[in-house]
Amino acid sequence: MSIEQHFEDRTKEFEHKSEPGPEIVFVVDFINKLQPKKVLEIGMNYGRELKKLEGKALLYGVDSNERMVELAKQYVKGKFEQADASNLPYKNSTFDFVYTDGLLSHLPPEKVYDAVAEAVRVSKKYILFIEYCGTRQSKNNVYNCKKFTWVHDYDRLISTVNVFAKYNKNVFLGSDLYHVVLLEKPQVQQKEIITEIREEKKPKFQIKIGKFEWKLF
Repeated sequence: MSIEQHFEDRTKEFEHKSEPGPEIVFVVDFINKLQPKKVLEIGMNYGRELKKLEGKALLYGVDSNERMVELAKQYVKGKFEQADASNLPYKNSTFDFVYTDGLLSHLPPEKVYDAVAEAVRVSKKYILFIEYCGTRQSKNNVYNCKKFTWVHDYDRLISTVNVFAKYNKNVFLGSDLYHVVLLEKPQVQQKEIITEIREEKKPKFQIKIGKFEWKLF
């Protein structure tokens, strides 16, 4: 079974609306504090998180699954498109705030660097990545891979884009561990950042910023 077929089959699970996961608190909190005018979610599913943001900003979303896009159009007030996270259909610096929640772990290594680069490219200012990493009982707090799920070195991924991490923490919500990173993008260097990632597909350097705690505001 291909990864496309796997997620096509899972689409049926989301036909019945459900509440977003507890990590939505990070998204809402950052949106309330930063007050962006245009928000993009990459890998939006049917828009269950974006629904919580209605009235706070102009909402946009992309998903690789056509059915998810159609459901989102019925469920949320916004603009939605079918697109690959590693090749977004938007111009540079289109959005004030771009985020993903649980997307990167579903991208294979050959795509995940481009996906991070694309999120940075289309953002004017802020990029938020949220990834589930396991539970308090998980061995080494590592997400035990399901089918078509990959464990990435998120600190290494973030180090490739050379963008300041305004917030970078491992956070427990109940028994679940999440890696939460908010990047604040400079207004220069964008072209150089994207070129470096696309040409090399690996960082020139590693910064273990995960060891440090960044105070939010």
